[in-house]
Amino acid sequence: MKVTNGSVARAGLPRGLSSAVMQYVWNAIEADATRIDIVSERMAAEAKAVKNFYVEDNGAGIDYSTVHKTFGSFLDSIKQTRFTKGGKGKGRLSFLAFSSRAIWYTTYKDKDGTSQFYTIQIDESKREKYELTEPKQIESSTGTKVEFRLPKESLDVDYIESEDFKKDLSLEFGWYLQINQGKNLDIFINGEKLNHSDFIELYEAKEIIINDKDDENRSFKFTANFIQWKDKIGTDSHFYFLDSRQQLKERAATGFNKIGGRAYGFVHSVYVQSSYFDTFSFSKTTDSITTELALDGVDNDQHDTVYKQLIDNLKGYVAEKRDDFLSNDSEGAIERFRERGTLPTFSNDMLGQQEEENYTEVLKGVYKTAPTLFIDISKPQEKSLLGLLSLSLKSDEREHVLDILSSVVDLTSDERKELAELLRRTKLSGVIKLLKTLESRYAVIEILRELVFKFTKTTTERGQLQDAIENNFWLFGEEYNLVSADTSFKQLEEKYLQMINDDRSSTEAEKSDRRPDLFLVRHRKISNGLSGLNYKKQNLIVELKRPNVNVGTEQFRQIEDYRDILRKDDAFNSRMREWHMFIIGANVKDEVTSKYETFRHLGKEFLVSHEDNFYIYALSWDDVFTSFEVRHDFLLDDLDIDKSKILDDIRVKKELNESQALADEAVIIAKTSKQKQLANVASGKPQQ
Repeated sequence: MKVTNGSVARAGLPRGLSSAVMQYVWNAIEADATRIDIVSERMAAEAKAVKNFYVEDNGAGIDYSTVHKTFGSFLDSIKQTRFTKGGKGKGRLSFLAFSSRAIWYTTYKDKDGTSQFYTIQIDESKREKYELTEPKQIESSTGTKVEFRLPKESLDVDYIESEDFKKDLSLEFGWYLQINQGKNLDIFINGEKLNHSDFIELYEAKEIIINDKDDENRSFKFTANFIQWKDKIGTDSHFYFLDSRQQLKERAATGFNKIGGRAYGFVHSVYVQSSYFDTFSFSKTTDSITTELALDGVDNDQHDTVYKQLIDNLKGYVAEKRDDFLSNDSEGAIERFRERGTLPTFSNDMLGQQEEENYTEVLKGVYKTAPTLFIDISKPQEKSLLGLLSLSLKSDEREHVLDILSSVVDLTSDERKELAELLRRTKLSGVIKLLKTLESRYAVIEILRELVFKFTKTTTERGQLQDAIENNFWLFGEEYNLVSADTSFKQLEEKYLQMINDDRSSTEAEKSDRRPDLFLVRHRKISNGLSGLNYKKQNLIVELKRPNVNVGTEQFRQIEDYRDILRKDDAFNSRMREWHMFIIGANVKDEVTSKYETFRHLGKEFLVSHEDNFYIYALSWDDVFTSFEVRHDFLLDDLDIDKSKILDDIRVKKELNESQALADEAVIIAKTSKQKQLANVASGKPQQ
């Protein structure tokens, strides 16, 4: 073997355990193996010492007649037919990174098709030589087992059995296993199959046809195998160019590394295979890893028009994948901003919610177009940037958002156009959505007025009113717009009714009066100031009296009874709950309204009781309607909506002459206008 200790030292052999073991796996792949086993055995169950460590495959074995070529010339291997890292004769000495001796037990087929077995041994102390045994005929299938003896401290059996080792192998061989699935190649670690797909986020194979624009007779087919990794891969993202035999000819950066992707999670590799690269040379490139290839028979190089067209096509393809990734990741990015506490806050009213929706859409577009804005910046910087964007959108300086972004990061002409269109579109859509929301809400208000004041005798609290109210909780304040049902409260209502029925001191008539006419329960998440707890649950309970029933002492006592039941129930006594209880009737009697002044200092209109985390409110129907108008009329005036025509328009479209028809229409209006809001509730997003 033509090797000296000096040449070994200069050869760049792998020094780490994983990269060294990988050399033998690549050698097995070169031998057309379909099963490769990496096996480590401990001296004892908990022992650190290694009893046995080897790599075994079912490949073609090492032909004895050519062993002098594969083992005899250190920097010249005959194995140059695959994209492997075991070539150039280096792979066989990789064991020096973790052991002092390697023995190859190999079986191959000779020219007569007979199985022949022999061994090869190399010792660290005599690394310039290898020892062979004479081949002997056996009845066995082909394959090679490389056994590593005299282990060094670097042979960490814990690492071999770890998830980190699986990850390292998957990142090294995952692409090869993925694009060669038809070969049924599997790698096993101590009998467990390596699931390389666990580390691949996305795989896609795309066929690309390039017609030479300078020569209509030249046309080539390329297969681009795109892999997006779930984690970093220890190197930048590259195009890897493979010839028809999957031999690596060169690699080139995709252009989407820190600036384009790697820094924010778009970690990818693209393996491009074509016979076009069979006679291709990159010898003039600075990043060439194949400078030792002979140039005989070279037809193409990186200056060829087909290659240039290919690169443009590939970069456009990766750009599309990057955009898809950012679009999908924009929701996650906004959630990360929210968790870091860097997003600006918005008011709880309808206008504030519309501003937040508008801001979120613009932020997603900015993140997709200029993700580098959010790379390598501190939390205060991130908060300032997000706040500046919010202020710009709220003010008359909206058109200057592009200038602000351009001063921080370079934007292409296409990116500027895309953002400009986004800013124009979101402003217009925001106005339209606000207009539609206002119109639908005023329609519901007018319908309820009819139910409560015109159809007083025919409107049923458990029928029409319930249908109309339970889909429109914004009636009680904008902060209650996004609420959801909680079936667990059903048991509380049942307990309340049971308490009434068991009250022997009351007559049946009195019990009937105390039973709630309409009982609605909802909850929502609200921000919580306590450290480590992002939100607490705010529970909303509404008891509606019949349109002809006033709220007096008896009615007020009913809601107090219910509050007391809640206090005593272990299932609902958490301090992380906040209770807001509403009772609504035709009018509120003086003995109840006199309580308003007592709690006015809390800044909550219509509050008549506050004990611990319980709030009780008493309102007339007219209070509900007037409060809504006070909150919304200025918007209605600005948008030039004639509310007097709203109900007339509804009647023209549908014959609504009965209370049930009116209630049904209120439900339809509410559900139609709240589809997006309900989606936000489902996402679990806390409200401010």
